Amino acid sequence: MSSADDTTASFKLPDAPAHLAVDLAAQAHLSLTAAAVMVARGITTADQVEQLRAPVSDADFHDPLLLGDMRAAVERIRFAIEDDQPIVVHGDYDADGMCATVVLVEALESLGANVSAFLPSRLVHGYGLSMDVVDRFAADGIRLLITVDCGITAVEQVRQAVDHGMDVIICDHHQPGAELPPAMICSTRPSDYPFPDICATVVAGKLAEALGAHPGDAAHELEALATVADCMPLIGENRSIVRRGLAAMRRTQRPGLRALMSTCDIHARSVDEEALGFKLAPRLNAAGRIDDPEKAYELLRAPDSGLAQHAAETLHRINDERRRIELMILQEAEAQIASWTDEMREHRMWVLAGDGWHEGVVGIVAARLVERYRRPVIVLGTSGSLARGSGRSIEGFDLHGAVATAHDLLVRWGGHHGAVGMTVDPIRIDELRARLATVAAERISDADMQPTCSVDALLQSGDLSMTLIEELATLAPFGQDNPRPVLLSAGAMVEEASAVG
Repeated sequence: MSSADDTTASFKLPDAPAHLAVDLAAQAHLSLTAAAVMVARGITTADQVEQLRAPVSDADFHDPLLLGDMRAAVERIRFAIEDDQPIVVHGDYDADGMCATVVLVEALESLGANVSAFLPSRLVHGYGLSMDVVDRFAADGIRLLITVDCGITAVEQVRQAVDHGMDVIICDHHQPGAELPPAMICSTRPSDYPFPDICATVVAGKLAEALGAHPGDAAHELEALATVADCMPLIGENRSIVRRGLAAMRRTQRPGLRALMSTCDIHARSVDEEALGFKLAPRLNAAGRIDDPEKAYELLRAPDSGLAQHAAETLHRINDERRRIELMILQEAEAQIASWTDEMREHRMWVLAGDGWHEGVVGIVAARLVERYRRPVIVLGTSGSLARGSGRSIEGFDLHGAVATAHDLLVRWGGHHGAVGMTVDPIRIDELRARLATVAAERISDADMQPTCSVDALLQSGDLSMTLIEELATLAPFGQDNPRPVLLSAGAMVEEASAVG
C-alpha cells in the first residue's frame, strides 16, 4: 500500500507507435522529438499541425444559440431594455464570477439597459444565490435576475424569485442537480453546446454576442483570464479563447488590467498564460477569498489609471494577507496529520477540520496537501454551529461522485469531478471522514496514489535546440489538459548546474 511517506515516483512514457512520429515529422517538417510530442497529444496529421499554427478565426468558436434557452433569454433581455425594467446581474466571488459579471454588465450598459451588479460575499452570503438576496432584489424592484457562474442548482431560490414576480436567466457552467430551476437556462449543462467545458465568463460573453453587443477586446481579455483562473481545459475552443484573449490583453486599454499587470511587474506586451494563472488571477481571487469581491470588480471597472492603481495595490495587499493565512492553516493541518494514528494516515482520502480556519483559504490548503500526500483531501473550517470548506482530488478520481455518497451528512454541497465545496454540522465530521474513507478504499488503487511524471517524448539526439522550442511552442497556450511538454533524456548526466536570473 502507498503510504503518506512513500516518495517513490515513476515515469509514464507515451505508448503511441513510433512510426506515427516518424511519418508526422516528414509530413509536417518537424523534428522527430516535436513530432513525438504532437503524436502523444493526439496530433497525427500535417493538417492538424497547420490548424495549431493557424491564426484564431471565427470558425474556432461555437454558436451562442446552442446554449440552452439562449433565444428566449435574448428576447426577454431586449424586452427589459425597451421597457426600462431594472436588471441585476448576480455573479460570484471568484475570478470567473467577477469577470463574467463585468462582461455582461458592460454589454448590457452598451445596449442601454438599466442594469446593476451584485457580487456575494463568501462570509456574509455564502456561495451562490441566497434567499435573503432574492428578497432584497424584490424589495429593490428588480424585474429580471441574471445569474452568472452560479444558479444552476439554486432551485428553491429561483422559485422564490419567480414568486416575487421576477424572471430569471441562468448563465452557469457547473453541474446541475436532479431538478432544474424554473428559469431560462443558458448554461453549458444541460444544452446542445458542443464544447461544454467553458467558464462562466465565456458563457456571459456568448450571451452578449447573441444580444448583438459586440464586446470585442474588452470581453475577450477577461474571457481568457477567467478560463485560465478557473482551470478550464486549454484544448478545443478554450485554446482559441485564450489565444484571442492574450492578444487582446497585450494591447488592453482597460485601466484595471494595466494597473494590475504593473503591480505584478508584468509587461503587457509579454503577458502569457502563466502570468494569468499565477499572478493576475490569485490577486482577483484573494479579494473574494478573504475580503470583499467588490474590490476586484471595482478594479476591473476602474474608469481611470489613478483609481485603477489604488485598487491594484489594495488587491496586492489582500493577496499577501491571503498567503499569510494559508501558511498558518497549512502548518496547523500538517500538525494535525502528524497527531493521527497510523490507521488514519493510511486512509486513501482525508478530511481535516480546524477551528477558525478561514473558509476562503482552505481550498488552497487542500490542494497543497493533495500535492504532497497524493490522495483526495477535504479541509473544513469550523465556526459556531457549521463547518465550511473545500476539497481537491487526484487525477482519475471523481471527488464529486464520492461526496455524493455522503450527501445525507451535508447541509450543502456542490462542485465537479476535481473539486467540491461543502457545509457540514461539526458533529458529523467524524462520520463524514469514515464514510469517505470507505468510498476511497473501494475506488482508489495503489497505482492512483503513486506520483508519476508523464513524459511526452524521449529527447532524440541532436534535437535539443531553439528550433525544437519554437516547434513545441506551437502547442501553447499551456495549462489544464494541455501541460507544457516534458522530455526525457535517457542516460544523460548533469555535469553543471547554475542559477540564471
